Amino acid sequence: TIVTLDLDEDNVDDRAARAIAAALEVNTSIRTLKLNKNAIAVEGAKALAAMLEVNSSLVELDVQANKFAAEGARLFAAALATNSCLTHLLLGYNKVQHSGTAALAGVLKLNNTTLRVLHLPCADVSIKGAEALGEMLAANTSLQHLNLHANDLGPKGVEMIARGLSCNSALTCLDISRNAIGPAGAKAVGLMLRCNSSLLTLCIEDNGIKYEGAKQLAVGLKANGVISVLVATNNDIGKEGTRALETVRNGRNFTY
Repeated sequence: TIVTLDLDEDNVDDRAARAIAAALEVNTSIRTLKLNKNAIAVEGAKALAAMLEVNSSLVELDVQANKFAAEGARLFAAALATNSCLTHLLLGYNKVQHSGTAALAGVLKLNNTTLRVLHLPCADVSIKGAEALGEMLAANTSLQHLNLHANDLGPKGVEMIARGLSCNSALTCLDISRNAIGPAGAKAVGLMLRCNSSLLTLCIEDNGIKYEGAKQLAVGLKANGVISVLVATNNDIGKEGTRALETVRNGRNFTY
């Protein structure tokens, strides 16, 4: 029995996506569908989203690096309102933008309690999308892994994410690398770490947090005994920043 259908980089277009979706509407064995780096646009996304509304076996869907943009992301969000099986949704490297992000955040805030992993790297999430995600994180009790790598969130966007995580008890892994958060964003993350008790892995590399940000991050990490993995390389923290993080490491897996 086939449980994984891997069609990554297989020139899958809308027509092929519709055929795949039609087959999966009645299939009960496939658990993972990989459609990364293809040519699926809105019509293909529409067919796949409609499939999710009736399929009761698929747990992982990877449609990263396709062509459906924000409209496609909104279609997948609508499907999540009724789907109670999917646990992993990978939508990165598509122009999800703030409207697609807000749609996903809305359904995860109010309707869906099944999804555990949401990947949105390089998805043009922006500050407006970060605001919606922050509000979702303040209410959601099921999402465990959120990847927001390279979304130009800036310090304000990360502050909104951090605010939501301050009262979140479900998320265990957060990737906010390459988002130009600077020292101010690192300060917001540090403040969040003082009260968050669920996050285990934090990736904050390539954000230009410098010594000032590293110092604020260290203060939060000193109060937080839960974080076990920290990736904070390429942040220009200097020797003083390195010392600040080293003093709160306590045998944990920190790289900086």
